Amino acid sequence: IVFALADAGAASVAVTDIDPSRADALSRRIVERTGVASWISPAQATGFDLIVNASPMGMRGGDPVPLDLTGLTADTIVGDVVISTEPTPLLRLARARGCHVQPGAAMTDHQAAAMAEFLGLRTSDWSPAAIAAAMGTA
Repeated sequence: IVFALADAGAASVAVTDIDPSRADALSRRIVERTGVASWISPAQATGFDLIVNASPMGMRGGDPVPLDLTGLTADTIVGDVVISTEPTPLLRLARARGCHVQPGAAMTDHQAAAMAEFLGLRTSDWSPAAIAAAMGTA
């Protein structure tokens, strides 16, 4: 995700991880491979235009919100890669503060064609609507 953001023209990318050495290694790779400024940030929402939860936090009902939302403003876009039929606690709280939110299912919907190609599956309609129809959820 951070490399896609860097490739898309992000001015800088902050990285948070429960393992500081993992965050440091990723931050260094971003700078080395893309030239985009990167640093390790505490898990807090203050001062960001875009926040993406790429951790498993939120996959279970009792999971805490993965970052401190103090300072989160409606100008921030909040995404969560957790795939759920209901908005995760993070997305519910962000939406309540007026943020545009992006659920994890939207990400995987748009990855289906790339995953199918990688797995050597035949060319087909891998759009979210086609997948929902095939699964009987449309």
